[in-house]
Amino acid sequence: MSTRSVGAERVAHLTRVAFWIAVALAFGVWGAVAKGAAAAAEYYAAYLLEFSLSVDNIFVSVIVFSELHVPAEHQRRVLGWGIAGALVFRRPPVALLRGVRCDGPIAVSPTRPRNRAPVYGDENDPE
Repeated sequence: MSTRSVGAERVAHLTRVAFWIAVALAFGVWGAVAKGAAAAAEYYAAYLLEFSLSVDNIFVSVIVFSELHVPAEHQRRVLGWGIAGALVFRRPPVALLRGVRCDGPIAVSPTRPRNRAPVYGDENDPE
């Protein structure tokens, strides 16, 4: 256990979180300058989505640990194995589906512009 007080540890953690959020926001500003406002808006939307999903993962982890009665001293190791397992078990489906063309309303195709949904009768629609 650390000799620092709980308040000092909390300040250190909040400082670290604030630093990384500032780095992410600065990267978005760089994206706006280098790639334009649309690219920055996409980045910020994706960042906020990922941020909200990470908070959701924290709540799920707390619930799983409490329901399965995982002791506090083992939670970090269990979480590490869970993250490693997620990375390993997600890799095969991603590798298998890489390059598969989706024929849904927004198809993934090298001939269609990325940020544009197909319009019926569009001259850029390959079908």
